[in-house]
Order: sequence, then structure tokens, then C-alpha cells
Amino acid sequence: MSKKLEIPRLRQLLMRLEKNLTQRQICLDMHINRKTVAKYSKILKKRKLLASGLLALSDGDLYQAVDDEKQAVVEPHPNERLQFLLGQMEYIKSELELRE
Repeated sequence: MSKKLEIPRLRQLLMRLEKNLTQRQICLDMHINRKTVAKYSKILKKRKLLASGLLALSDGDLYQAVDDEKQAVVEPHPNERLQFLLGQMEYIKSELELRE
């Protein structure tokens, strides 16, 4: 079982993920293992969570949302989900054009 980041460090990590920094940039910047960065990045992708939405959570809710042992399910805020879907529009459009 891997060691969990303390909340302030977790928030720093999420801010860097939100800025789309590479995992290498984040681990060098924060002096943490690349596997740790990959772990939290994977959790976000698996649960379809956005870093910006998680940053707005209280410490307890944030910790629960990224707890890889409990597999917590946190429903994203409707605006967060909308932003995610809008960000996928170009990909969806290109896929549909390929099928025509």
C-alpha cells in the first residue's frame, strides 16, 4: 500500500494537474515520486473527476474522493461535468467525421 499525500500536498498536486503539467514536471517540481503523481492522475481519470472540482471540496471530502482503498464515488458538479463534455466536443466531432 502506498503512502498517501497530506492534504496541502495533494492540493498542490491537483493544481499542477489542472495546469496540464506533465507527470515528470510535477514530480520534479514537488520532489515526489512519479508513481505517486501517476496514482492520483489515474484515480482522477478512472472516476472522471476534474482537478478544479476537487480543489473546491473540503479537506475531508477531498481525501475521501481520492481514497484509492474505499473507491469513493463523488458526483461532479453539473457545471464541472458540462466543462468536461465541452472539452470532448472536438474529439467527438472528429470521430463522427471519420465515420461519414
